[in-house]
Amino acid sequence: MSETPLRVPAETPRDLPAWRRWVPHPGWSVALVLIWLSLNGSASAGHWLLALVLGFALPYATRRFWPARPAARRPLRAFARWVAFVLLVIGDVIVANFQVARAVLSPVRRLSPGFAEVPIDLDDERAVVVLAHTITLTPGTLSVDVAPDRRSITIHALDMPDPAATVREIKDRYERRIAEIYSC
Repeated sequence: MSETPLRVPAETPRDLPAWRRWVPHPGWSVALVLIWLSLNGSASAGHWLLALVLGFALPYATRRFWPARPAARRPLRAFARWVAFVLLVIGDVIVANFQVARAVLSPVRRLSPGFAEVPIDLDDERAVVVLAHTITLTPGTLSVDVAPDRRSITIHALDMPDPAATVREIKDRYERRIAEIYSC
């Protein structure tokens, strides 16, 4: 069996504008500053200074450990798809919470837990990770293992009367959308 290499977009520091070499992850820098300030509950000058130092120094110090960023051809479309995907997952988590509660608390309902192998058609390692985490985030399902070649995920479900239907649902509901996001 021939292994298909996963696509990881190449991006060298020379490809970036000068400010991006010093601020490799501006979104994470801003998020770290805001998180620091909100956790401390203070907006004093000292906290602002420490937040700015940590917010920009940590991403800079760890920049070599981060994977290459995908070069989105249509960043607004990718952002819109991410927002739609996150809203879908939040809705699914809410619905799954009620389903799991009903299944666990119901005295008559018989659960049929099981394992299934979900084949993956994603080319980007980050997309595989997002899919595995999405499955785990949804109550009642768990990503047990990702194959070494990143072409399948073993999942466990609390109630899986039809494993083929569960696999179809994951591929149609999550994998297709994740593939669209990472192809922008």
